[in-house]
Amino acid sequence: MVQTFQTENKQLTITLEEKNDVVILAWSGKSTSMYPDDFLAPIFQKALALDKPIIMNFLKLEYLISTTLKPIFMLLETVKNGKGKIELQYDAKVDWQRMTFTAFEFYTDCERIKITGI
Repeated sequence: MVQTFQTENKQLTITLEEKNDVVILAWSGKSTSMYPDDFLAPIFQKALALDKPIIMNFLKLEYLISTTLKPIFMLLETVKNGKGKIELQYDAKVDWQRMTFTAFEFYTDCERIKITGI
């Protein structure tokens, strides 16, 4: 199963792909919404409802504003508090991605959360 979600301004696309043992959320484009919760929360809920480990792939994400971080933090809190397993994958060669996603590393004390620079 593959589902594609796109923001109203068509700058951000997230593809949800269910494979045998994992759910992949692949981000591409730019996340520029001041209120991303309305767009992201239903996608995150669909991914969690599949009851498989989630890989959130940011390798093709060109840009994000700080408001995008809150829903991601909230998803990590959900996982930390006992629901699911997740890996965030970012491009370690891209400065802004490396600086942004290292902020999530304090979650790695939870064995169900992994932050990976590729």
